Amino acid sequence: MGSATHPLMTLNSTILIPLHPSTHLDPAQLRYMIGFGPKVNCTLDLCPLEMSVTAYRPSVPVNIIFIALYSFAMTIHIMLGFRWQSWFFTLCCVTCTISAIAGYVARIFMHYNPFAFYPFLIQGVFLTIVPVFYCAGIYVTLAMAVNNLAPQLKRFNPKLLVWIFLPGDMLALTLQSAGAVISAVAEVGSDLVHTGEHISIIGLALQVFSIVVFACLFVDFAVRFFRSPKGAPEFNSYDTRLRFFMAFILIALILTTARSCYRVAELYQGYTGALMKEEALFIVLEGCAIVVCVFLLTIGHPGYVFRDEQNRAFQIIDDASFSVSSGTVAKGVRLEMRKVRARASHVMTGIRASRFDDMERRLLDMEARMVTRQNSSKSYHSYQSKYAPSAYSAYSRYTDRSRPF
Repeated sequence: MGSATHPLMTLNSTILIPLHPSTHLDPAQLRYMIGFGPKVNCTLDLCPLEMSVTAYRPSVPVNIIFIALYSFAMTIHIMLGFRWQSWFFTLCCVTCTISAIAGYVARIFMHYNPFAFYPFLIQGVFLTIVPVFYCAGIYVTLAMAVNNLAPQLKRFNPKLLVWIFLPGDMLALTLQSAGAVISAVAEVGSDLVHTGEHISIIGLALQVFSIVVFACLFVDFAVRFFRSPKGAPEFNSYDTRLRFFMAFILIALILTTARSCYRVAELYQGYTGALMKEEALFIVLEGCAIVVCVFLLTIGHPGYVFRDEQNRAFQIIDDASFSVSSGTVAKGVRLEMRKVRARASHVMTGIRASRFDDMERRLLDMEARMVTRQNSSKSYHSYQSKYAPSAYSAYSRYTDRSRPF
């Protein structure tokens, strides 16, 4: 090969490296070039775009738009997190937006060099795992919904949702990340590439399975909840808000399932498949689908249902039941709670009323345990001054129909 070397090329090991590249190499020289992998040596000046793994240059305007949208969504989630102190849900959503931003920044680098290996690796890992984070927040949200809205409708302990789906989510995250890294760093054409792709497919398939099972449980609870006995029409505004919350969560799950199915098909074809080279499909099924999910979770934020100040009557009474320290105080809480219930009964659903029944039973148990303790009128007076005004104030805010939800 020594005498036949191109005048603009010099021999370095087994790879020909151009000294002054100006045009694409001819086919005989291209066989020495590597278009993908850690040892990539192709550039746009030397190799045709088709030799890159995507066979296209990612659009800079599109990726900037996605970065701006995710940044805006992250800001909203942070504000809502401080507003309702829903720290776990906020952490999940903010983490997913940061992961998405990192992925789209890497795609901008790919526009200027579609052969660059590390930007491709970063976007492949960070964009693939985005839904894993907000799905974790959704799983915990359903457990909270069952406990706060209708504990008597549960088919199983809501804690199982956390202990089953969250570890499954983390396993899917690990498999997807590990598979993407293995297939990317392996030698082109080696069996290790296919092994990494198969690991990623297993992770995505596990994610799809978890989402489908969770969606079925979510729909089952929602249907039974809204078919339960309803109260007076004064409660309809809260009921409407709850319907929007559950509808947005369900739409996010459907979009996430569609996106994950697209990713499974893409990896099943491999890095040389047709889906890997279709930017339009990527923009719609990966970019648009997931960014819509993130914004749906701002509109359908659980804080609107579980953390709104107009819902505080229940939270204050619940806190009071665990804060008392004598039988007299427990009795006082129970009496005050009955007063609140009598005043609020015309706007309570049967499900909400059942929460008061549960609270009364718990307070009766507390009173029985504390009956031998010495009671003082000072303790009861302390309760009345501390809890009763707050409970009635919260009740008045809750039933004030002049204030929108």
